[in-house]
Amino acid sequence: MKPIGTPPGQDIAATTGPGLALLIVWTALAAGIGEWLLRLAARAYLPETVFLNPASVWLGPLSALLCLGPLVGIAGAIGRRRGGSAAWLPALAVATFLVGLDVLLLVPRVHGIAIVLLAAGFASVAVRSAKAWPRFCSSALRASTALLAVVAITGGIGTAMRGGRLPSRSTPVEGGGPNVILLILDTVRALELSAYGYPRATSPHLAELAADGVRFDLAVATAPWTLPTHATLFTGRFQRDLSVGWSTPLDSGPPTLAEYFRDRGYRTGGFIANLRYVSREYGLDRGFEEYQDYALIPSQIIGSTMLGRLAIGRFNAWFDQDVIPGRKDAGRVVDEFLGWQGRGDGRPYFAFLNLFDAHDPYAPEAPYDSMFQTGESTLRRIEFGRRHSAAEIEDLRDSYDGAIARLDAELGRLFATLRAQGSLDSTLIIVTADHGEEFGEHGHLAHGNGLHFPALHVPLLVRWPAGGVPAGVEVKESVSLADVPATILDLVAATRDGAIPGVSLAPLWAGGAVPDRSPGLSELYWVANQPDWYPVSAGDMTSLVRGRYHFIAGPGDREEMYDIVTDPFERRDLLEHPEWVDTAASLRAALARFPIVPRGGR
Repeated sequence: MKPIGTPPGQDIAATTGPGLALLIVWTALAAGIGEWLLRLAARAYLPETVFLNPASVWLGPLSALLCLGPLVGIAGAIGRRRGGSAAWLPALAVATFLVGLDVLLLVPRVHGIAIVLLAAGFASVAVRSAKAWPRFCSSALRASTALLAVVAITGGIGTAMRGGRLPSRSTPVEGGGPNVILLILDTVRALELSAYGYPRATSPHLAELAADGVRFDLAVATAPWTLPTHATLFTGRFQRDLSVGWSTPLDSGPPTLAEYFRDRGYRTGGFIANLRYVSREYGLDRGFEEYQDYALIPSQIIGSTMLGRLAIGRFNAWFDQDVIPGRKDAGRVVDEFLGWQGRGDGRPYFAFLNLFDAHDPYAPEAPYDSMFQTGESTLRRIEFGRRHSAAEIEDLRDSYDGAIARLDAELGRLFATLRAQGSLDSTLIIVTADHGEEFGEHGHLAHGNGLHFPALHVPLLVRWPAGGVPAGVEVKESVSLADVPATILDLVAATRDGAIPGVSLAPLWAGGAVPDRSPGLSELYWVANQPDWYPVSAGDMTSLVRGRYHFIAGPGDREEMYDIVTDPFERRDLLEHPEWVDTAASLRAALARFPIVPRGGR
C-alpha cells in the first residue's frame, strides 16, 4: 500500500475517494463556516460595521446544505454513471467551485466574472490535486469536515446558551411600577395615518388608542433614518452627542432606557424586525435581558449564505415576490413579545417593539396588498437611483398604505390581548416612529436623503389611564422625540439622576407649558454614492421646528422655511416671500446654536 502523499503519477485506481454524502456535508460546512470566518475577519479589520447573525455559524452550513447540496448530489450522480474509481471527481469539482463562489461573493468591488473565474480555478486545482494525491485529499476532506463540524456544533451550542439574553436582575422594583411598552413603527409618517386625519382608514386601532390617550400633532424625529432616532429614543440625546453614524453603532457610553429599567428590577425585552440598523450589531440591545432580532424562519435560513441570498433574489424575480432574508412581519414580532410576556416572573417589564412592515418594499399579505390599490398594477419596491413616474409613485403609496393597515391590524391584536389579560389600562404604552417617508413631494422617494417634513413628522401617542394620562387630548405644540425618554421616566415616577437628559412632556397635555423642552432639531449627515437629486448628496443638513415653522439649513448655503400647520407637505417656501424675513432670521439664529458636527460619509 502506498503511503499518503504519494507523488504525482500514483494510480488513482489504487484508492477510493470520499463518499458523496461526505462531499455534500463538507460543501455545506466549508461554505457556511468560510463565510462566517470572513465576516469575523472583516468585523475585526474593517472600519464599517459588518453584519453577522450570531447564529450564522450553524445557519450558514444549513443554508449551504439546502442550496448547494443538491447541486453536488447531481454532480455525484453524473460521476457514478461514468463509473470508475474517479467517479467522485465531478462532485469534488462542483463542491469546490460552489464553496469558492459563495465565499468570494462576500468580497466587495470584485467583478462577477472575476469571482466565477477564481472559483473555477479553485475547482481545477482541487481536481488536479485529487488525481495526483487521492488518498491525501480524501483524508484531508474527512479531517476538515470533522473540524468544521466541531466549529459549527460548538458555535451553535454557544448561540443557544446565549439566546440573545443577558443575566436578569432580581433587584426589587423601587416602589413597584407599571409595565411599559415602547412601540416604534419603522418608516411610518404621521401624515399617512387615519389616526391623524388621513382620509384612508389606514390606522383604526391607533385611532382608538389616541382616543383613549394623548396625541401629539407635531412630533419631530431627530433624523430621517433609523439608527440615530432609535438611539435618541433610548438615550435622550441627539446624534451630534452620540457615536452613531451610517456605519457606526451606538457605543457603551450613554445610559439607555433599557439599562435604567433593568437596573431597577424590571424585565427588559426587545423584539426587532429591522435587521439593518436595529440588530444587536448596532448597539441598541444594551440593557435588554432578551433581544430577539434574528429569527429562525425559512427566509433567514436560506439567506444565511451569499448563494442563498442570490437564490431568494431569483425567486423574487421569477415569481414577482419581495422576500427579504430574515424579515419579520408585525404578527411575528407581536407573537415574540406575547410569548416573552407570558414567561414573566412577577416583575414589571419594559418592552420595545420595532415593527418594519411599512418599510420598502411595501409587501403586506392579502387583502392588505390591494386594499387601497387605485391602478391596475401594485408596485411595492422603490428602485434606488431611478426617477419614478407619477403613476408609479401613486402605486407605491397605495402599497405603503396597505402595509400600514396590516401593521395596524397587528397592533389591534396586541391591544386586544392586553385588554383580555386585564393589563391594558395599567400598562404605559408609547407609540411613535423613527422617521417618515417621502413620495415625490420634493423630487425623491424613501427617507434618509433630505430633511423635509414628511420624512420627520411622526406619530406620538401616549396611553395610560391608570397613570392619569387623560383621554382624547391633542397637543398642538411641536415636540422633539428627544424628550420621550424623559417623559417615560417621569410618568413611572422613576428617579432619573440626570443619566438620561430631556424634560417631560406631560405638562403639555395638562394645559401647562414646558419652556425648556428639547429643540425640534433634526440632523442628516452626508453619505456617499447618492443620486445627485437627493439633497444630502451635496452635503450635511440640519433643520429646526419651532412652533408652526420648519427651517432647513443646507446643504451648503441653501435655506428653506415652511409653515407645517397649513402646508405639511412643504410645497410653499416662505423664504420666497419678504413678509417672512423676521421669522426666518429668528429661526436661523436659533439653528445656528447647533452647528454641524462633520462626520464623513459611508
